[in-house]
Amino acid sequence: MPPRSPTSSASSPRSAATTTRPWTGTAKPWPSTRNSATAPARPAPTTQERGDYDQALDWYRQSLTIKEELGNRAGTASSYHQLGIIAQERGDYDQALDWYRQSLAIKEELGNRAGTASTISQLGVLATETGAPAEGVGWNLRSLGIRLQIGSPEARIDLHWLVRQRELLGIQPFEQLDEESANAVLDLLERWTARGTADPGGTDPAPG
Repeated sequence: MPPRSPTSSASSPRSAATTTRPWTGTAKPWPSTRNSATAPARPAPTTQERGDYDQALDWYRQSLTIKEELGNRAGTASSYHQLGIIAQERGDYDQALDWYRQSLAIKEELGNRAGTASTISQLGVLATETGAPAEGVGWNLRSLGIRLQIGSPEARIDLHWLVRQRELLGIQPFEQLDEESANAVLDLLERWTARGTADPGGTDPAPG
């Protein structure tokens, strides 16, 4: 596995609760719910969709090698993200964290806000799935803020996970925000819950 590429904003899921930047999103505009009833498509071969993770892993490793040889840093970051998803789905959480860290470091360097949000969001999912939902809140709040700022419909993914985290923890983790931001986030979650929106899926795509 490639060596870690440490980054101050993504050292580990545990750092999210104490080092994430304040949530800077806004309740407007409300994210589009077009196609929200279906899980976001992932740019993965059918082998991954069938659960053939070994073959999918081989495919992504070959793709990663080519992208690295070509100096395609955006593509490399996308492959790292997808490798993280495979590792997470296989239950190899430490390796998933390594892949996500490397993906996030490149996306932040390139100024890819949509891609950065995608990987930050997935770090929130990873933390929640590994029994640390309070840490997941920090990641998903940060991702939600970015996605609302850029008008991304993928904000629905963070809303879904923040609702899950609130169900597990109550509102205490949201008290890290200032009062206005906390009220805005909790209002969004109430509105999202009231819509009864379908589960958007447990993994986040890796945009360009």
